[in-house]
Amino acid sequence: GFTAWHIKYTNFIRAEGSEKLSSPVEVEWQTVREFSAYSVMLDADAPGLVAMSDASVFMHYPRLEHYEQKSVAATRNAAASDEGNCNYVMIYMGDYDSAAWLNSQSLACWDNAQRGTVPLAWSFAPGLEDRAPHVIDYLYATATPNDTFVAGDNGAGYLNPEALAASKHFGTLEQWAAYNKTLFERFDLDIQGFLIFDKGIVSPGDFLLRRKVLNAYASFAPAGLLTNNAGGIGPCTPMPVVQMADASSAEDLLGHLRENPAKNGSTFTAVRVILQSPETVNNWVREIEALPGDYRLKIVDPYTFMELYARAR
Repeated sequence: GFTAWHIKYTNFIRAEGSEKLSSPVEVEWQTVREFSAYSVMLDADAPGLVAMSDASVFMHYPRLEHYEQKSVAATRNAAASDEGNCNYVMIYMGDYDSAAWLNSQSLACWDNAQRGTVPLAWSFAPGLEDRAPHVIDYLYATATPNDTFVAGDNGAGYLNPEALAASKHFGTLEQWAAYNKTLFERFDLDIQGFLIFDKGIVSPGDFLLRRKVLNAYASFAPAGLLTNNAGGIGPCTPMPVVQMADASSAEDLLGHLRENPAKNGSTFTAVRVILQSPETVNNWVREIEALPGDYRLKIVDPYTFMELYARAR
């Protein structure tokens, strides 16, 4: 279950006095922090798009012992080649971080005629196999060489690793890493596609905690990690750590490119796209390429992106 943000606790309800309440996202993050202190991850069912029925039936769907990616990039046999002065862009297709969301929304974006024409990073939390194994099985069975799977937030499932690491209750960060490692190996994953940090780095203690968490993630996602908050981290781990931006339109993507234009060397932009199809992403690229100026926009798979980024940093 999840916070009943639509009827209480948050300013979304717009009732008398609700302006004094926190936003749905703030309440979400605090909810996750409280549960995580007890080594509990959330499968965040909620109203509307992310409601799910029949999970008790789906859980019995037969699963493979091991899944292998079909992505050419995921075979990790060929070294990435930097073309120079490019705007390298990685597109993270999400957020399939709950079984309900994965079950009801993912295939509407996945079953698109233009899927496979451009490299995309598709996300899911591997712990969702307990309630939506049929969807994960279908994704792996129908993937193209341009579809690469990465882990959604925050790994096996939605848990705040900093809250767990700082907790005095039960469960440890090391146990969380070991659980993730088992699932990452089963689903042939080694990129953490999105890790939500609910606060920045203010003190030396914050930095040490953040570094401890990143080192734990490097043990099961050595090829790279994307996050909403990379400020103050620096190259504190061999695992590349990249700040990710949100994009819901061609204008959004173009804005991110303009913030960091490729002039004297390549630049790297990772964007999180929510509930959009490959066709929509392709249309964004065409819109940008039709504009005056050479943006040298190149969509790449997450492995190429991380390897080139690691060389450049």
